[in-house]
Parts: sequence; C-alpha cells; structure tokens
Amino acid sequence: MTRGIKKEVDDFITQMQGQFCKAKWIDKDGKVMEDAVIQMRINPIQLWEICYPESYHDLVCTTFYGKEKSLNMYEKHKLPIAMIRKMLGVEKMKWETNPQILPVAHNHMEIVGIGQKKDEPLTFKGEIVKDKNGNTVEGL
Repeated sequence: MTRGIKKEVDDFITQMQGQFCKAKWIDKDGKVMEDAVIQMRINPIQLWEICYPESYHDLVCTTFYGKEKSLNMYEKHKLPIAMIRKMLGVEKMKWETNPQILPVAHNHMEIVGIGQKKDEPLTFKGEIVKDKNGNTVEGL
C-alpha cells in the first residue's frame, strides 16, 4: 500500500517499473532453465468510491461491467469481495442493462464491483436534504 503526494507516488511506481531482475526460468516440468532478465511487474490494487445521480446507475454499471451483467470476478475473489462488502455495509451490485455506455477508456484493467448503497443527498454546506427527490447512489 502506498500513501503520499500523488506525484511522488507516481514517480516511485514509474521507477519501480523500470527495475529489471535476474531470474531463473522454470519450465512446465519444474526443470530450472537458464537465467533471464525480467522487468519488475507493478500492479495497483485500488479501492474507489464513485458517486453519481441515481438516474445514472444503470448507465454507469453497464459501462463498467458490460451488457452481460458480469462483475468480472474470478471465483477465488468472491469470498474476499463479500467480506469487504460486509465490512463496508453495502449491498451487492444490482442494475438493469442500459443500451448505452459512457465514453471512458477502461481497457487492460479489471473493474470489480464490491457493492452499492444509497447516499443521503447533501446541500453544498454538507446538510442532509430531507426531500428524497435528489438521491444519489454510491458505488464501490
């Protein structure tokens, strides 16, 4: 886990990606092969909270997870994701497929939906709005 000024963290990650390591290749039979030089692999694991108007819920979910309504999870991730969902006090992701998607790039990454919850509408001063017409949905 990293924490700090974004530019400094980005520089650290960039420099780590530029590191090369001497490693022994092992074939499928377990035989140690010759030495090789491999680039260090750095993969971020990030947790994001995404807030949007409730009317955009189906559009946002279809954009992230596709029209097949897949949460892009490997079987081995289901239990840890369920535990995180419980800790955060959110419900499992639910949505209706939208024929459109938002024009955002999300190639070469995995987006895993942890859960969702209704968010209390707030004024710009941070006061909770009593009128339920302005609800938003919080997606994790």
